[in-house]
Amino acid sequence: MLIYEFKLKSKGKMTTIPDSQRLFGFLMNNTKKYFENEEISEYTRAVLLKKQKCMVSNLMPDGYYPFPKEYIIHKFSVAKEIYKKIKNFDFIKKEDLVNLIRKNKKLSIDDLNKINFLKTNLEFIQKFRLESQVRNLPGLPNVAYSLPIISLFNGENEQKNFSFFVKIEENSLLQNSIEEMINDIKNGEVISYLGAKSSSGLNIFKVYEIKKMAKKISSENSRAYLNLGMLLPEFSKINSENSFFDLHTSDRKPYDIENNVEKAICFISSGSIISKEDNAIDEFELSKSIHNKYNLLYKDAIIFGNSYLEEMEV
Repeated sequence: MLIYEFKLKSKGKMTTIPDSQRLFGFLMNNTKKYFENEEISEYTRAVLLKKQKCMVSNLMPDGYYPFPKEYIIHKFSVAKEIYKKIKNFDFIKKEDLVNLIRKNKKLSIDDLNKINFLKTNLEFIQKFRLESQVRNLPGLPNVAYSLPIISLFNGENEQKNFSFFVKIEENSLLQNSIEEMINDIKNGEVISYLGAKSSSGLNIFKVYEIKKMAKKISSENSRAYLNLGMLLPEFSKINSENSFFDLHTSDRKPYDIENNVEKAICFISSGSIISKEDNAIDEFELSKSIHNKYNLLYKDAIIFGNSYLEEMEV
């Protein structure tokens, strides 16, 4: 297996932090520059059927991992003052997280004060939509709406550098596509639009580096993982009793097309600790992707749920 780390710089404000589903879509859309649609469809079908292994993380602040709050609260049986402190931890430096997980003593405020963390800040700006121009009907009143703006701060310093991980099989279509992207970056940064309102200067990033990391062999002895993306779980392979996870309900496509009834898709959120059952060979068996019947434009579209999992000694 090969691991690539994408380095990005935010070029404006964000309304959302792109998750692994959106980033997989970005990768597949970028692949169109180098391969035919039929080849891409064949690859996504292989991912769906687990004939190709592919894992993608959420976009994260560069050098930081999502903070596993539920696990830390359980591990240290934290007091109220400790809980008040760590509830502000959204992302934590990787080395600080490793040291915290290995810690066997009681957790203190002094310990937390030494940790390098980031807190998510959410604010809203007011926007107006000119309905009379949009609908071409003079006299319609303007519509006011609020737009969420997300930023990440370490004290007073705003984080502008981000990264995400991709783990794929060697000589796969996506690996070949990423190698082509690396060549493109040598000729200039790759601009990526990772959210809505990009025409207004929002959710725009520049990919300035793609690092090819050492080959990583999955160990059958690995038992627990930190989830770094949006994971569609294979619960038959997950040891729920020894896991600590939050469920996120997707509201992107809440309706069943056939019956027009509400239908939710639940993912395991990033920052969750996931333990595997004995019948799971490796981390790839803990997640899945499903067919996206809501996408009427592409019959082979999938809802990507193969989140990147980082092995942890918990």
